[in-house]
Amino acid sequence: MKSLNHLGYYEVEEGGRPRGAPGRIALAAAGDDRAAVAAVMQLTDRLGFDAVDAGTLEAGLALGPDGPVFGEAHSAAELSELLWSEASSA
Repeated sequence: MKSLNHLGYYEVEEGGRPRGAPGRIALAAAGDDRAAVAAVMQLTDRLGFDAVDAGTLEAGLALGPDGPVFGEAHSAAELSELLWSEASSA
């Protein structure tokens, strides 16, 4: 399971917004245990972020350093597109 580490702590600490709020950013979750991914996505929403399913744990490499989304805040649509693009080029 990989999640909550592609943004800095300050973005997680200060970035949460109510569902539907403008400027709400997304956090991705990746893992081979689909139930765990679903649970983390629910937690992500409760923390005030849009949840994006990044796929398998292997696909979660995109969330780490040198990955296309590491260290940058994105909307759910932007994050999904970046992760999809990364998966397509792999």
